[in-house]
Amino acid sequence: GKYVQRKETIRGFRAILVAEVDECPETAFFNVGTIDEVMERAAAMEQAGAAERVDAAKGADAAKRVDAAKGADTAKHSGFVG
Repeated sequence: GKYVQRKETIRGFRAILVAEVDECPETAFFNVGTIDEVMERAAAMEQAGAAERVDAAKGADAAKRVDAAKGADTAKHSGFVG
């Protein structure tokens, strides 16, 4: 953690009590200082998660294209007429 002045500690505690940061993942609170840093970390984690979801979707689309190409190639060489 970090040293946080009393005023900032109270502001952060109040934000937690009134549910201003309920959307922040628990890990965003780990070893940070102010509540602003928590929100920044949560936003960064969300962006990273969104990027991972996009990458996963791109990977799944590429895998489908490879599978489709393999299927077409197999059908062509197997004598199958569709």
